[in-house]
Amino acid sequence: MYSHDSLAEIAIDVVKNPRKAINLAKDGSQEHSTAICGAIEQFPSHLRHNALEVLLLNCCKGKWNLLDAEALVICIGNLGEDLDDCETATHVGFSRRFATANKHKLEKLILPHVDELL
Repeated sequence: MYSHDSLAEIAIDVVKNPRKAINLAKDGSQEHSTAICGAIEQFPSHLRHNALEVLLLNCCKGKWNLLDAEALVICIGNLGEDLDDCETATHVGFSRRFATANKHKLEKLILPHVDELL
């Protein structure tokens, strides 16, 4: 288990180097999975999708883990702008085309795994 100081260092590292954090979460680091949830809004768009996919795949593995599921739900909640409808997205500064493209990408990412999650 990590100490409070170590978790703070992990959170800082996740923000500074999201690609490394995603790879560590993919390799099974629960601490990095949890830290990704809080920082995902700060990731570039393509890395947000990669991070969400890693958390989704972690939940779909044979060993269902409540912490992974919680991380996934928080992550999806933090990606609200990416999943939002086009009207709302244009009001917060996204173009309609950008919002629609992101929404479809995330839907394609999530839908194939729905049966595994249920």
